[in-house]
Amino acid sequence: MTSDVTLLATTQQVNILVVIDTEYVKAITKNPSKDWKTPTGITHTGQFMLCTGSRGPVKGQGTGDLEFMA
Repeated sequence: MTSDVTLLATTQQVNILVVIDTEYVKAITKNPSKDWKTPTGITHTGQFMLCTGSRGPVKGQGTGDLEFMA
């Protein structure tokens, strides 16, 4: 069965800036991992992300919960 729909590929540059508040992360992480194979996770509280170039609306600018269309 063949499809009558043709999807054309296009390129779109999406820029994402991620900022980690390292002073905050160091303050709340009491026993960080020293093994690069098992890193210590961090919460979204100390992360800030910004997006430009999205194909649609961007949600969560300036937070750790960024949503965008690529």
